[in-house]
Amino acid sequence: MSHPDAWAALCELLENLSDLDLLSTSWVRVERELLQFCREWRPAPDDWDSRPGEPWSTITEVTATAMERLHESTGVSPGSDAWFSAVAAKEHVATLWDLAQEQARSENAVTPAMAAVRTAYALALAVDGLVGETFEPHHRAKLDFEIDPDGAHPLLVRPGVAGIDVHEMNTRPSSHPHRGLEATPHLALGRPVHSRFRFVLDWDAFGRLFALDELHEFVVAVLEPTLTLDEYAIVTDDRFYRNLGPRDPRRQARRIARMVEKATQSGASLVVLHEYALTESMWDYLCDQGRDMLSKPVLIIAGVVTETGPGSTCTNEARMLFPREGMGMQAVAHTKLHGAHLGELQEQITTSSEIRIFASDRWALAVLLCLDTLDSEVVEALIDIGVNLLVVPTMSAKTKSMANVMARLSTGSQGLAIMANGPVAWGSEPDPERFVGGRAEAVFSGPYRDEPDVLRFPEVKPGPAHGTGMWIFNFTEREGVWYGEHNL
Repeated sequence: MSHPDAWAALCELLENLSDLDLLSTSWVRVERELLQFCREWRPAPDDWDSRPGEPWSTITEVTATAMERLHESTGVSPGSDAWFSAVAAKEHVATLWDLAQEQARSENAVTPAMAAVRTAYALALAVDGLVGETFEPHHRAKLDFEIDPDGAHPLLVRPGVAGIDVHEMNTRPSSHPHRGLEATPHLALGRPVHSRFRFVLDWDAFGRLFALDELHEFVVAVLEPTLTLDEYAIVTDDRFYRNLGPRDPRRQARRIARMVEKATQSGASLVVLHEYALTESMWDYLCDQGRDMLSKPVLIIAGVVTETGPGSTCTNEARMLFPREGMGMQAVAHTKLHGAHLGELQEQITTSSEIRIFASDRWALAVLLCLDTLDSEVVEALIDIGVNLLVVPTMSAKTKSMANVMARLSTGSQGLAIMANGPVAWGSEPDPERFVGGRAEAVFSGPYRDEPDVLRFPEVKPGPAHGTGMWIFNFTEREGVWYGEHNL
């Protein structure tokens, strides 16, 4: 597409927006259409290297000019409550149109393909700088919002993780030079992965996560209530395996409830149990017991298996429980996307296509199960959305690749990631070294600048095998401790 065509398209876009009915011209729409213009007229790779510092030098300059003129056109100063409006007035859009016209006449053009796009992106950044903080509250009124692959969605911009700022943090990649012109700090266009899976921004638990927002230090417990695979009812045939959960659900349910209470007494606000840790009846028992516990964590996340019928598939889920709520509020956090393999056998489960991100003031929480973490498109999408707390219940012989993914999230969104893997031993007998073939029972990752930023437990040579119990990890102290069940 030629240079004049690009400018004509940009000016026509802004002119059309200014002609719309006032109630139809939302700031979100203005920014979305500018970003869609950048996608449609994406510059060729060679255009980025034609002049040193470009296009970012001009983008920064035009963004500042646009924000200044928007202030002047309304007489409203930056940060004023008057800017917190969902509607863009005609004079606002006209100001953007005038600036685009000036840039079209400018001799400071990088290449024909880049000139109009850099202006459109600068105008989008100016809008975002003025009203971007209103985009999430505007969508939050719906309680949940499904990301449209052909539309735009708010990004969950969160402050730094509380309690770990005693450590130097890594550098956020979004502040580095990049070629992504399809997102601003508060708004992004849909991507192909949003067609593969249904991503939902969920604010329904906003108030329930408030207690996590208020923490001065963040302590997590990963429970290890089973020792070997023999403690699970695993049914196989020629092609499939079904894990029906612990063989002795009543006994296990009582033990887990006791361990949850002990974990809370040890300072844990979040308690995580691995994939297949509970059956449906065990989950019901835990919910009932949660109301009577003397010490209750803010949140429990656990792998739960539901058998839909004899010989049929199972549902492999991660569920959330808020024991401090009056009736122990609970919800399905995630249903597995990708089935695993046990040798040559395929996991016989009903898979899902939905990924929910639970948002509060400080946290954007997502849960994935086991192999879901190895879907790179999914993880990158969570990073782009702004997820800063990822919890991964798993039951796996190997964890090294999943731990690497957790580190990617901590780097990409400066968030925390937690993996709970069970049972203690992968087989019928506990391993004397426990850490075999890159397998860990618990992994914790944080946005620490200095190593270690990913901590795996047990360490490579922990000594003789111990029994069941829990790992308690303090993200503030960056330290983990093992508590054997016999000592609880």
